[in-house]
Amino acid sequence: MNFIKRLFNRPPTETAECPRCLGKGNVDQGDIKRLGQELRWRPGKCAYCQGAGRVDVSLIGRISTDEAYLTLNLPTGERELLFAGDPRAIQRKEKRNAEFEKLITKIRVLYFEQNHSVEEIAKILMGSDMIAPRGFNVEKHRREFISYIKIVIDEAD
Repeated sequence: MNFIKRLFNRPPTETAECPRCLGKGNVDQGDIKRLGQELRWRPGKCAYCQGAGRVDVSLIGRISTDEAYLTLNLPTGERELLFAGDPRAIQRKEKRNAEFEKLITKIRVLYFEQNHSVEEIAKILMGSDMIAPRGFNVEKHRREFISYIKIVIDEAD
């Protein structure tokens, strides 16, 4: 009974328009460009507000609106730790972001400096730990990865 009282007698929280998707609930190409995440995000449901279009005002500013690590596939516990400013979560975020930057740099080096084709780059990287951690099915995502490589190359031109 006490649980039900707490569940239904919660004080309302103050919300504001999501600063990432601007209240739409979805991040579109315009948002991605505005936030400088062209090589890191795709259009889709907003991870900052989890598609609601509004966020608790107490969350705004705890994490940068353009934080690439904050994605929909981030586990709920990790999301909460990140918003709480947990040092280990922040360390994981920084490591993930550095790995992503390393991937982008590697693609550009392989293409522009070592003159590999897009298909060769895909083959090289899909066989490495950089792309294929712990049982990741690389062949299932091959076409999508090749498209991504082309975007990275086009962005650099």
